[in-house]
Amino acid sequence: MSICTFLPGQDEVALIERCRREELGAYEEFCKRFSKIIYRVALRILKDENTAEDAVQETLLNAFRAMGGFRGEAKITTWLNRIVTNVCLEILRRKTKRKEDSFEEIKDFLADSLACNDSPFDCTYRRELRARLESSLRRVSAKQGEVVRMHDAEGLTIKEIARALNISEGTVKSRLFYGRQECRRYLNRSEKIH
Repeated sequence: MSICTFLPGQDEVALIERCRREELGAYEEFCKRFSKIIYRVALRILKDENTAEDAVQETLLNAFRAMGGFRGEAKITTWLNRIVTNVCLEILRRKTKRKEDSFEEIKDFLADSLACNDSPFDCTYRRELRARLESSLRRVSAKQGEVVRMHDAEGLTIKEIARALNISEGTVKSRLFYGRQECRRYLNRSEKIH
């Protein structure tokens, strides 16, 4: 395979140059030409049409900002794939962060409401159970504990965790399985002490 197949075509180079010179219609042509390609990549990563459309807009904006640095060493689609992938990963990180924040808020709200409505015995039992669970999670390896927390406490799917941590789904399943086993072992040990 010739290296030329990885370089942009003359029409792509010309289009980039027209965009750099801010020629009338150049940006519109660029968007029309590459939006569908960007959208397909974004949809494959994000699995949501609306979020993928947002990713297209953000990718195009980032591409226009970075156009001055495009050196023509690769096809424009390769360059755009890199940009859209980074945009999608950032969207997934933000989504995970929002879930973490909302989980903390819900947990605090539930803790407060349980404290008000339950008997002193129930409140003490729940506090003790929560402390034992958190203690067991701290003893599990960091990687396994993170996956257990993301899946069981925050409700993320295997696929979402794999994307967020940039690991395979098989690795997520393995860490979840062994992490849960370790948690059970520590919980059983603490159960015998009590």
